[in-house]
Amino acid sequence: MIKRDQRPKTKDRRPLIKKGVILYITLYFLLSTLYCFAQNTSEYVNKAWAASGEGNFEEVKRITDECIKQFSSEADTIARTLKDFPPPEKQSAYQVMNDVATCYFIQAEAYVKEGIKRVKEGKKDEAKQYFSQAHKVFLEVISKYPYAQAWDPRGWFWSIKDASEKTVDKIERDEVIKTGVEASAPVEKEVKVKLYDPGSEFPVNYEKYGEFLNGEYVIKDPIGLAKAVGEGIYPNTNSIKFDPNFVKIKKDLVKLDHWKILNTRDFSTAFYKWNIAPEPPGVRQFYIGDILERSGLIEHAIKAYYAVLLHFPTSVGWTYWQTPWYIGKVALYRIKFLLKENPQLHLELKDASIIIENGFDHQIRNDKFIVNPGKFVKKDMTSSIGLLKSSQRSLGNIVKTIGAGRVQLVQYESGDWQFMVEGKPFMIKGLTYSPTRTGESPDEGTLANWTTQDTNDNGIIDAPFEAWVDRNKNNMQDDDEATVGDFYLMKEMGVNCIRLYHQPFELNKELLRELHEQYGIYVMLGDFLGKYALGSGASWEEGTDYDNPTHQENMLNSVRKMVLEFKDEPYILFWILGNENVYGLGCNADKKPHSFFTFAN
Repeated sequence: MIKRDQRPKTKDRRPLIKKGVILYITLYFLLSTLYCFAQNTSEYVNKAWAASGEGNFEEVKRITDECIKQFSSEADTIARTLKDFPPPEKQSAYQVMNDVATCYFIQAEAYVKEGIKRVKEGKKDEAKQYFSQAHKVFLEVISKYPYAQAWDPRGWFWSIKDASEKTVDKIERDEVIKTGVEASAPVEKEVKVKLYDPGSEFPVNYEKYGEFLNGEYVIKDPIGLAKAVGEGIYPNTNSIKFDPNFVKIKKDLVKLDHWKILNTRDFSTAFYKWNIAPEPPGVRQFYIGDILERSGLIEHAIKAYYAVLLHFPTSVGWTYWQTPWYIGKVALYRIKFLLKENPQLHLELKDASIIIENGFDHQIRNDKFIVNPGKFVKKDMTSSIGLLKSSQRSLGNIVKTIGAGRVQLVQYESGDWQFMVEGKPFMIKGLTYSPTRTGESPDEGTLANWTTQDTNDNGIIDAPFEAWVDRNKNNMQDDDEATVGDFYLMKEMGVNCIRLYHQPFELNKELLRELHEQYGIYVMLGDFLGKYALGSGASWEEGTDYDNPTHQENMLNSVRKMVLEFKDEPYILFWILGNENVYGLGCNADKKPHSFFTFAN
């Protein structure tokens, strides 16, 4: 600290001011230069991804080489300052390094794609050269930039090193070559769960082992409850240790990824792995229930789901989009579904409910849970039949009609509404239809327009008319697996409408007319209303701003264009606005939900 009497005189301070100004200007230009670097490197990354999506290897190589040559020195300097991943809020300071590393990664991936292409062409020697080069580039980026991260437009960073190591492992084990060969794949054998200890009760009389206090269940006799619920159901964590099948594979379970094994047909191994999986107990219990359900052990699955509802009703998982997933509510829905699908159990879950106040935002700290786990009771089938008969009532006459065309909404004297098509009640049995060939991805810009896609150039649209059902799941069309097409299959399964969007591809109207005329299927047509920045005119990085007048006008014009273009098409059932916009992703509806809904209204 400088004392008052030690401060320099006015005339002595001038040189200090000049030095300060010079230092400020120098820092300003240095930061400006770094900002320009970041901007330039990001442009290289965007162009490289686009070229990769188009399958233009030469362009990918040219763009990434140029970025690496121009900015690798700067990236290397930044990399030497790191000993761990920088926090997300400081990523802008490491943009150059991240972008250079991303260019390395895109280039290596391009080599892999070219190698796979050569495999399919039967040029395995050339393929190995490409895989060898990819291996070299991957190792280089892993070595030089271990803490580099790439930005996923869905809202998070991912480690370039981790992603690179996965492909390196495949190359070293020759799995990349196998991936590129469209050969017959062996059918994965289904291995069901065989319970060592199924428990002594179903449904479990929880009041015998504890008590309900203000909606919460308090265990009084944990040993008795463990015996009643059985293996894998909380609080029974010991039975599995004595299960001979578990003991046999216990050492091997450590090597398995619990998420990967979850998506296989080996339910037995998945069950044992999830009993020791490093997840919160509520998440673990839910997926144990899911495995048991898929294995056909319905009663035990219901016990697992109810354990979530009873012991972990406030558990929260996270979706792919990094939004909260309320496990208790899903467990409750699963129980209701299984009881409905299995009437032979003669059970119902009475009074069960989970209400989550403030559960519609992305925050979990402000959530307030109001839980009633309910109680299993035996169904009186005779009273159910009587209730069904007594619930039938007269709707009365139509008192209100909305719409003057073939599609209408009508309201009856009873207050009930009915959706009508061609003067008859219409029950919507629809699905979102967007067939995608293996290898196509919106992330890489390789997603094709299925309404015009004809990959074998035979004049027939692929998915609607040339799809077939792989009954024996061997990844090849056998003589007894006829080419029928998805349109036929949808008609056979009872579909009467599909959901489509008029963005980003131009729809094939002739195809949709045939869908309606030949198969009786309607179309619910939508506009994304700024989701994924579609229709607003915003760039992906900028995202749709629902308070921006220009974006608003662009979206209104987009909706107007859709309606004017398709309003007279015979297959149109109704219009749809948006698609999960409040998840964000190319728009700010997650941050400004009020602005979005005001605009949508």
